[in-house]
Amino acid sequence: MSSPDRIERRELVAALAAATTLSGCSALGDDSDDGSGETVNPALRSTPTRSEPFDTVAESAVAERLTVSPSLLIGSEERSGGRLIGVYDPATLTELRTLRTGGRSVVTPDGVVVEQTPTATATYALPETDARWRDERRLRLLAFGDGLWFRVAGDGPETVLRLDTDEWQIVWEQSVGELVSWTDSHLLTHDGDGLVCREPDTGAVRWRTTLPDPVEPSLDTTSRRVGDAIAVVDGRRVDLLAAEAGTHRGRHTPDGQFAPRRTVGHDGTVVCGGPDAAMVGLDTTTGDLRWRVDEPATTPVAVGPVVYATGFDGGRVTTGVDRRNGTVRWRRPGAVGAVGGAGAYVIDGETLTAVGSSGTVQWRRRHGLSSVTTPGLGSPAGGVDGPPVTVRDGRVSFWTPEAVRVWAVPDGSERVRLDGLSVESAVLGPDGRLFLSTGSRLGVIDA
Repeated sequence: MSSPDRIERRELVAALAAATTLSGCSALGDDSDDGSGETVNPALRSTPTRSEPFDTVAESAVAERLTVSPSLLIGSEERSGGRLIGVYDPATLTELRTLRTGGRSVVTPDGVVVEQTPTATATYALPETDARWRDERRLRLLAFGDGLWFRVAGDGPETVLRLDTDEWQIVWEQSVGELVSWTDSHLLTHDGDGLVCREPDTGAVRWRTTLPDPVEPSLDTTSRRVGDAIAVVDGRRVDLLAAEAGTHRGRHTPDGQFAPRRTVGHDGTVVCGGPDAAMVGLDTTTGDLRWRVDEPATTPVAVGPVVYATGFDGGRVTTGVDRRNGTVRWRRPGAVGAVGGAGAYVIDGETLTAVGSSGTVQWRRRHGLSSVTTPGLGSPAGGVDGPPVTVRDGRVSFWTPEAVRVWAVPDGSERVRLDGLSVESAVLGPDGRLFLSTGSRLGVIDA
């Protein structure tokens, strides 16, 4: 593949003038405003209309899916016979390397490619493309961070190994019984007699504990570290354990049909939600029930002073619940797309609303995209089929295949409005830059 060419703005005017503009946003005003009296944000009245969007462009790029870090921009797309990965300098969009992988591959934000086939796993360091490490076994990537953790597939007991990506050596490999769950602070397994907690960096056993009516690992079993506690949720009950010693602090077994699954936690409270209309807050020191909320919006998305939860009640609704006592502070239509900056960003039809923890509307903006699908409940951000909503470095963005929007977090001033493009991927990078791909074109905009 040839290196991408830098294209000056004047060369793009004719091609993109009809498709894209950057202009002021339409303000909806406060929560009582029905949106009929739209105005242009005064802060952007003097912003000239741009005849094309990109500050820098690379042609013939591999950029169907984008991942960005401070030092690398990584694009990937499926091709016949495997996956093609392109590595770019995010400052200039200069192509550094391309790599074709077979089977299933995973790209980490810091530039590690893990290629997994039915019989072997190979690992590459980008921008270099030579395989740094290969294992002729069937491995499945569990997690990445300061190293890579793999689950060794087989018919016998579960085996987990950690690979160091500085020296590209196996740091530890252990038979761990039956895997229960994993976080960046602990690896929980079940050895037939009870739970075993291991240190992820070294594989060393931190503690063992036997619970009454032991946990039966299943697809519904999860765990979450909340302060000095670990909450283990298996779909039937919630067990609270001391993170450092494994001491059993308490158990909550819900009444009725409530099956706890998704958990969030903060400052001594773990919040659990299930598929039905209930959400509970538990004391992490005892496991005691602090509160229960029977609201339609009961899948917790994030927690701070309030629990942001999304559910369905004739339509998507978002609820803000006081983390300390379960008081419902506010309720509004729409689904949480992301949390950060000013609070929660709620999508309702053609409107994106920034809602503070007290329920105060920080700003509302009409994005004008009738094709936007309101998120559901499946993803970490509360959506399964809606536009990816991202909050990063003072910007909030989302995109659809037809358009991209970026607003400033503090006041909702519109930074980017792109329409009429065929967008395959868009991602906010460091320093307020927006990277996006349209077909084989890769571009960057100062947002």
